[in-house]
Amino acid sequence: MLYVDLLVDYGQDVLDRGMPSSRLANLTADTESELHEAARNLDIPLDRFQSQGDGDHRWRYAVTPTERDQAIWVLGAKEVDRDGMMKLIAARRRTPSRAAAPRPAAQAAIALDWGDRSHFDHSGDKPCVLCPKLTPLRSHRGEAVHKTCAETWLSQHPGDTRFVSDGTA
Repeated sequence: MLYVDLLVDYGQDVLDRGMPSSRLANLTADTESELHEAARNLDIPLDRFQSQGDGDHRWRYAVTPTERDQAIWVLGAKEVDRDGMMKLIAARRRTPSRAAAPRPAAQAAIALDWGDRSHFDHSGDKPCVLCPKLTPLRSHRGEAVHKTCAETWLSQHPGDTRFVSDGTA
């Protein structure tokens, strides 16, 4: 199971340290391997993995508002408040020690090429078929879908052609 907590605005300091947003939440899971798999599916860089090394029970990823929403709507993450997140992390401390999951090697993320203007619908936004947020983007089949939602869906359904890059339809 995946878990995300509430967004917090950390201000200019985190932007100065290279974070993509000042508003961040924590993403964690029941296991480190599940967490790393989710991060790959959401295309979250490994440098946002937070851990103090082997034996640390506080492992998590810092996620942007968009990544947080995708974790909830695309991957089914459960929303928890800060207290809930702290309880999850504290429960890890009470469990018997286990070997830390290996950090994943960088993987090639699925990146759709949707440069053609046919992917933008000027008639108005419609709900994404994969999450409830509105989008002006359309797939090759005309489905309303965020590009990042389509990429995440494809990474979870290898070989499927529901969403394709320009020139491959």
